[in-house]
Amino acid sequence: AGQAVHLAEEISTGEAARLRITFDDGTVLTLGERARVVIDSFVYQPDDGLEQLLLTATGPFRLATAALVSPAAVINVATPAAVLGVRGTDYWGGPIDGRYGVLVLEGVVTVANDGGEVVLSNPGEGTNLDSFDVAPGAVTNWPADKVLRALDSVSFN
Repeated sequence: AGQAVHLAEEISTGEAARLRITFDDGTVLTLGERARVVIDSFVYQPDDGLEQLLLTATGPFRLATAALVSPAAVINVATPAAVLGVRGTDYWGGPIDGRYGVLVLEGVVTVANDGGEVVLSNPGEGTNLDSFDVAPGAVTNWPADKVLRALDSVSFN
């Protein structure tokens, strides 16, 4: 608890583990079990209006951007199945039902890969992906049980 996280550091969790990282701008990244993240870039200069967060992630995670994040901020997460572009968002990503899923809880997430792009813009919308070269699946409202399973994978309870 309270340890610094460094640029390019690989952070991982084990079986049944959870980890929460709070960045200087208040953005919170939560990792579920057997997850891995590398912080590729983090720039936070609020006086200059500069903010950039670039991550590479595998396994289940939840990212909630802070109210301090400016609309011009660049926040991208590279996953095995897509690059997730974030704007004012709380969302989940990770393996679910044998595929890679992305669920928006608040804000907007652009899910893009070599096969195409979809935009999740309403709470409860999600998409499923098979690989980086196959287009994201159709945007659908995820059923409540799927949402609960996704959130449970990163819950500390």
